[in-house]
Amino acid sequence: MFPIHRNRRLRTNDSIRSLVRETILTPNDFMFPMFIA
Repeated sequence: MFPIHRNRRLRTNDSIRSLVRETILTPNDFMFPMFIA
């Protein structure tokens, strides 16, 4: 069962939010290695 109340405490923390944002991969991150191969 999924919890009814989601814990959004991490989303309000700017330092944690920036850390998560840096680890998310976008299609642009894969463009450069494709040109090398």
